[in-house]
Amino acid sequence: MDSLVHWKNYQAANVGANAFTSRYAEYFHTDYGLITLENEESDSRQDLLIVADSYSNCMERFLAVHYRTTYVLDPRHDDETIDAFLAQHQDVSDVLFIMRSPNMLAQTTEHALEPEDMRE
Repeated sequence: MDSLVHWKNYQAANVGANAFTSRYAEYFHTDYGLITLENEESDSRQDLLIVADSYSNCMERFLAVHYRTTYVLDPRHDDETIDAFLAQHQDVSDVLFIMRSPNMLAQTTEHALEPEDMRE
């Protein structure tokens, strides 16, 4: 959990001097291709896939409390297609997109949305 939430910095209001620093990374986590959040205390047996850019960093844990496993896939940092991911993770019941429109329309996201049988 410490790698996902730098709560001590947030609690102490430590803000980096660089105005262009990613505050998401500073307080929550930096961008990864895939993050897996396990919630063993969940009453649900369902899994969630969040396809996201850094906008989701601050809200993933709020969504994760409702699922057994929450996967966060960032197409900017992972080459796997959503089609292939879902084929390997059959318990995913819900898919949620949380992205800025430029990232949603980017080539990396388009590539992630291609069905496996249509890839070159």
